[in-house]
Amino acid sequence: MKKLILISTLALCLLLTPRAEAHGHINAGAIDSNSSGGINAGDRLNMYFEPGTTDTSLVYNLGLNPYGADGYLWNGYTTFTALHQSSLPGEAPNYNSLGAKSGSFLTLNLVSITGPTGAKLAFYDSNATDPLWVYQVGTGLISGAGIFSLTEADWYDFSPSDPYGHIHGRMFGANQSGIFTATWALHDTQSTTTGLLDSLPFQSTFTATAVVPEPSTWALVILGGAGLAWMSWRRA
Repeated sequence: MKKLILISTLALCLLLTPRAEAHGHINAGAIDSNSSGGINAGDRLNMYFEPGTTDTSLVYNLGLNPYGADGYLWNGYTTFTALHQSSLPGEAPNYNSLGAKSGSFLTLNLVSITGPTGAKLAFYDSNATDPLWVYQVGTGLISGAGIFSLTEADWYDFSPSDPYGHIHGRMFGANQSGIFTATWALHDTQSTTTGLLDSLPFQSTFTATAVVPEPSTWALVILGGAGLAWMSWRRA
C-alpha cells in the first residue's frame, strides 16, 4: 500500500508540474534599404523570425500558470531579442558602417489583438508579480501601455553602440482558450538621433489550449486517491 501511495504521489506531481515548452527567438533588427552596407538614418526596423517561429504557436497549459491567481490560466512565452552587433552587423539596428555610436533603444509596441471576444491577454516581464499590460479583445488596453523593451538597460548604459537584448522569463497569459493574433510594431525610442523608422506592422499568433493528461496518469492518480481513502478508513 505504501508503494501504491508513493506511485500515486509521483503521478500527481507529474500531472501538476508544468511541461517545459520550447521557445523560439524573434529578433529585432533593421533593413539596409539604401544598400550602404550598414544601418543608418532612414533605414527601417524589421523583425527576423527564426525557422518555425513565424507563428509562435505558444501552448498554454490549463491550471499550470504561475499567474493563475490573476485569472490567467494559460501561459507561454517566446524570447524577443535585439540583434547583436558583433554577430549580425548588417542587420543590427545599432550598427553604423562608420563606427559611430547610434545609441538605438528598441521597444516592441502592441498595436492590437484579435481573439475570443472579451478574452484578456496579459504580458508579464521577467520575474514580475503584476502584468506590465493587459489587453481585452473588443475593448483594447485596459492596463499599461502595451510596450516592452528589447534593449537591456545595462547594455545601453555601458555600451550604447551595442544595445543587445536577450531577456528570458517573460510570460504571456490568457484567461480564455482560443487563438489570439497580436499585431506589433518595432520602435526605436532614440529615433530622433538615429533616424531609424518604425517597422511595418507584423503579427504573431498565440494558441491557448488545455493539455489533457494521459489516461494512464489519471488512472494512477485515481488509484492512489482510493488507496489514501482506504488507509484513512482503516485508521478510523
